[in-house]
Amino acid sequence: MAGSGLSVLEIDVADVRREADLQAALGRALKKPDEYGDNWDALRDLLRERGASTLWAIAVVFSSAPAFLRADVHGFVRAVSILQNLSLELSDLDEPYGQLELFYVGEWPSAR
Repeated sequence: MAGSGLSVLEIDVADVRREADLQAALGRALKKPDEYGDNWDALRDLLRERGASTLWAIAVVFSSAPAFLRADVHGFVRAVSILQNLSLELSDLDEPYGQLELFYVGEWPSAR
């Protein structure tokens, strides 16, 4: 992925047990200043401000993602939905800020 021009951020979510833990991990990975806080709006604001001056291209790889799913199904599904919507919003062709690609990897249980 790095060869494609994307900055790759890997976030191990093996110890994430709730949505707030994921928000904090994203903040650390993005080197978010403290004044933004740990919530989805703060993440959106941070990426918008960075993209207003220079378009960015980021691939976020959430490793051990099934651990978060097992710990909090609702929090996991909600976070995936919010991040997907954020990705679409920030890459809007009318007001592009950048490109946000999301990957959830790990050993997923097989469907039987």
